[in-house]
Amino acid sequence: SPLSVSGFYGCRHFSKANAFLQKNSQSAIDWQIPDL
Repeated sequence: SPLSVSGFYGCRHFSKANAFLQKNSQSAIDWQIPDL
């Protein structure tokens, strides 16, 4: 449903997760999904 996406776009969950990992001396996650 289009309404379920409204809270997800622009929230930067993935970049915030990577920032947290890097701040704690961990490797960032490559969130890119390969083309099938």
